[in-house]
Amino acid sequence: MAEDKDAVSICALSEDPKEKKGNEKKPREAEPQKLSEEDEYIKIQVELLVTRAGDSNPVLAATAIQQLIELLRTNKGGSVASVPKPLKYVRSMYAQLEKALKDTADASVAVRLHDVLSFVAMTIEFPDGRRASLEHKLQGTQDDLAEWGHEYLRFLAGSISAEWKERIGRAEGVNHLTGFIRQIVSYMVSHQDEPTAVDLLMEVEDMNAILPLTDSHNYRRIASYLAAVSKYLTRPMDTAALRVVYDIYVKMESYNEALLVALQLGDRGLVKGLFEKCYSAP
Repeated sequence: MAEDKDAVSICALSEDPKEKKGNEKKPREAEPQKLSEEDEYIKIQVELLVTRAGDSNPVLAATAIQQLIELLRTNKGGSVASVPKPLKYVRSMYAQLEKALKDTADASVAVRLHDVLSFVAMTIEFPDGRRASLEHKLQGTQDDLAEWGHEYLRFLAGSISAEWKERIGRAEGVNHLTGFIRQIVSYMVSHQDEPTAVDLLMEVEDMNAILPLTDSHNYRRIASYLAAVSKYLTRPMDTAALRVVYDIYVKMESYNEALLVALQLGDRGLVKGLFEKCYSAP
């Protein structure tokens, strides 16, 4: 037979595409990350302490809670962005701690559980927006804020500011918050975080409370920050802030700076008082 000149050669696939696709290896599923020896030890330790915190024997429960507190304090400094290992594992057992609190009949155990829950709650964002950290601390130990570290106090300061505004808006009492405010402000000033102290006092409209805490080491930082912030405040808060700046400079006998602030305030009485004070000085 004669060869067909119009014949077209066709390339045939050697394999069925569907079959090939089916034969392809599936990517390996990510295996759970294995904990290091240190992490595993901390995790087991936390789980044991949290379990014992719910023990019906109040002595055993109190001992476990105290050990848990010491573990958290040793590794304090957690925040929502960066959580130390012990705090991370305690956070995962938050619900179990809440159950222990609900079940305990011992008042002293309940107080310490509130302390732990308050500290852990700062790393949790609650869907209902409740201030669990502040709520728990108000039912916990009232005079130990400084022992929980800087980050915790900064977080608590923010919660107190928001709570204060809401309660004032509803014409509700705020006296139960003043003890915490005093502790936080004192701690922040002693740790050279004057801005946090000043911001909190401005939120609760008690800027004068910073005056007794000023000394030769910090008064310039405090006065400078208050003066800078006053530019962004509305009346009468801006004037009140500058008046505190004036009082700080007078207290520290920095009369030149005090005079500049008095002139900025446009208060002739303050200016006159400064000149009289200087002339009467021995």
